[in-house]
Amino acid sequence: MAAVLLVASVVAMGLYVQTIPVSSPASPGLGPQQETRNPPNVSGGERLRGVFVMVPMGVAPWDPDLAPGWVAGVSVGARWKDVEPKEGAFNWSRFDAAVGLAGEQGRAVVLRLVPGAWGTPDWVYEAGAEPCWFIDHNRYHKTYGQRFRTPLPWDGVWLDRWSRLIAAFGERYSGEAQVALIQMAGPAKTSGEMHLPKPADVQTPWEEMGYTRERLVSAWRRVLDAYSEAFPDKYKALCLANPINDAGVLDPILNYAYSSMDGRFCVQGNWFHGKGDMTLGLTDDDGTGHRHILNLYLQYARRVSAGLQPVSWPTDPGYRRRMGDPALMFENGRRMGCTYCEVQAGWMRDAQCRKMLEEFAAETHGSR
Repeated sequence: MAAVLLVASVVAMGLYVQTIPVSSPASPGLGPQQETRNPPNVSGGERLRGVFVMVPMGVAPWDPDLAPGWVAGVSVGARWKDVEPKEGAFNWSRFDAAVGLAGEQGRAVVLRLVPGAWGTPDWVYEAGAEPCWFIDHNRYHKTYGQRFRTPLPWDGVWLDRWSRLIAAFGERYSGEAQVALIQMAGPAKTSGEMHLPKPADVQTPWEEMGYTRERLVSAWRRVLDAYSEAFPDKYKALCLANPINDAGVLDPILNYAYSSMDGRFCVQGNWFHGKGDMTLGLTDDDGTGHRHILNLYLQYARRVSAGLQPVSWPTDPGYRRRMGDPALMFENGRRMGCTYCEVQAGWMRDAQCRKMLEEFAAETHGSR
């Protein structure tokens, strides 16, 4: 029976809500529909709010120590090659477990598929996708110095297979009320962010591989259309980054996402730090080189849900060097208009950081 439940009780979970649909359809393959607690409603026109804890790969999708009552939910990712090890043969077990446990506990869940060098299965290349070979020069990666391949962003085979996967993804989870947010991934270097190999990383110059701004924008439009069709009623986020040192390519991509997603578009920055006032980067170089990205983020944060992800976490060996003052990072988030945050599990295992997160959860509830 369809019904609507008024929810003052989810305030403790740090999510600003008004109403919650009581009924939700079962996902195919999840077995008999079990009775579940009502999840936070984050797809009814309100800003997405609260704290979501990222579950590391290979870890059970729900650790009670990572999700006290004030946490809105967890964020779970899976690599394409693990979800679809053979073309058309899907393994949704990691996401199924997260969604099922979220339903039992009345929590929300964030889902992301990871393409790029770390996620794309070999069979995509065997089907004819053209690769871009590069060296990982990110000294913070465990794969620093190693050679990888990622599909060319505009390659038709890769775009076709990735779009098919997104469609299957939506068929399985778009009707799940527990799913609060879909992290949109597309042409990528190694992860779900918008980074592509920089000119110094690639073995063949981008221009020789056919790069034009128009081709990259066109590829992203196709990916965004796939997510819109697969998840029409869910929040969908882009983690802003500067592809191929061409920041101007972001403007048409973000404009298209904003105009085509009917209020369900979110922006997210996975580069928040506490090394200084990040708003200075709006007019002056704050050391990140992301002035244009910061301005775009602030521009869209005035109109849509805006998320932060810390650039590092307390158990990272380079944490203090990369992060600076965590309290200042949260202050930067407030200044930049963040309404939700997605944090690595290490933040929950540090008492000081955990307290800051709880304060952020309380502050963002109903803040605007």
